[in-house]
Amino acid sequence: MDIFPRTHGAQLAIQEYNKTCKEVCAIDTNHRCSNACEYYVCDRHRVAVCKVSRHTHVCGPNCTMGLHQADGVYCGLTALQVAGPIEKAHANCTKIQYGRRNSNVHWGPSSTKAVKSKPTNQHAKRVRSMLTSLFLSKERQQILQDAKRKANKKMQALLAKKTVAAYYAAVQFRLKVAPMLSPVPESIPEAFVQYIIEQTDRIRQECTRRKIPCKRTDASLVLGLMQLLATGFSACGATLIPKSEFVCKHGLTLSQYGMMPNIRCRSQTISTRLVKKVILTEEGEPLLLLPESPA
Repeated sequence: MDIFPRTHGAQLAIQEYNKTCKEVCAIDTNHRCSNACEYYVCDRHRVAVCKVSRHTHVCGPNCTMGLHQADGVYCGLTALQVAGPIEKAHANCTKIQYGRRNSNVHWGPSSTKAVKSKPTNQHAKRVRSMLTSLFLSKERQQILQDAKRKANKKMQALLAKKTVAAYYAAVQFRLKVAPMLSPVPESIPEAFVQYIIEQTDRIRQECTRRKIPCKRTDASLVLGLMQLLATGFSACGATLIPKSEFVCKHGLTLSQYGMMPNIRCRSQTISTRLVKKVILTEEGEPLLLLPESPA
């Protein structure tokens, strides 16, 4: 047991226990933990806190209380798994093999290659449909035409005054509305479509792994990812989501997303927050780095 918390997670575990028991106590440096002590186990930070002295035990690869079981190594204090099963040699008729215990075979061979799940066909279809709607649909072309018509009308009204101030205002207006006049692409690159499919599926898998509630649809996740790809996202000096040249050149602005049918800006905002929550830790530190999107 550590008298003073040696990790940030141990400090948070002590704070969590103090909130649970509604009592803030100082660390008892004279106390020595024994089998008679009771512990509060914080699964989130994998830390055990002594209820009497606030001493902590951190589970991990260097756990000093590990017990070897058939399916792995478990901490004898918190019952949390700290390591995988140990490979052992087993006899075969022809050669010596190495494997881990299996429920079906007494000594089954182990596979060291991780199986990577692939996005389902339905997920890929929904993502493709959403990207087509955002970049190639008739509604997208109509939004561009309306923006050009309003911009030209405003420019003509400013230039008709024939003053220096009006000309300066026209230049500033042109720079302001330039992002709203993004041209419609002839087609969506297949590499970009596959990139969005893989990253949205990766976000869902990370939500499942970290038990983060994810009630967003595939279309909503695509919208949130589009917003972050248009501006990029950085945290603690690290670029977690690089800018996408394709989205910057042909994407809609935030105000134009609301003009698309069946798209709610509120849903896009919630999905953007979810993506940020997935790629960051609870302390706001970088966790996941998305690869650079193809042009």
